[in-house]
Amino acid sequence: RVLTTRIYHLIREGVPAGEILAVTFTNKAAREMRDRVRVMLGDDGPVPFIATFHGLGRELLESYGEAIGIKRYFSVYDRDDSEKAIGAALKALDVGTKEFSPRAVLGRISKAKGTGMRPQEFYEKHARSGFGNRITAEAWLRYEKTLKEEKSLDFDDLIALPVQLLEEHEDIRALAQDRWRYIHIDEYQDTNELQEKLAVI
Repeated sequence: RVLTTRIYHLIREGVPAGEILAVTFTNKAAREMRDRVRVMLGDDGPVPFIATFHGLGRELLESYGEAIGIKRYFSVYDRDDSEKAIGAALKALDVGTKEFSPRAVLGRISKAKGTGMRPQEFYEKHARSGFGNRITAEAWLRYEKTLKEEKSLDFDDLIALPVQLLEEHEDIRALAQDRWRYIHIDEYQDTNELQEKLAVI
């Protein structure tokens, strides 16, 4: 309610809706926020970009992702898709899924992506530090190859890759900063390190 009221007053004071960004944690909350702003404005005018962190990441990649090799049209793996792809990678490595479950390996990969680590970096850092890490490193490389072949990303990529994009391309960072001049984040205290980077970079 606080954020939607602030957004309403900004627009009423003449701030263009397109310059306002609001980020929240769930699709439901984003939808409710959009609906509430629309009702408060009481007309058919434009509504600010209101989305989850993953929705913001997707928007950035669709708009500017070609700078890091991401085509505009990509699909997003859900958890089941990712586990199947990891399972196939483990099978190709001749590793039994009872010994290393796809879910557990995906969890390790997800945790590493959440710190901004990339597959080759993980491989170079951890492939020689124990059997489990080596399997994770090799499975991750195969998993990334599958994603690339299928022109797909996973949910973790929707945060990690936009951060990479904005860190590596100052011109795109300037475009994004110019596009959204008024940034609102719901439950800011709950952001993780990478989400915070995406918000403040």
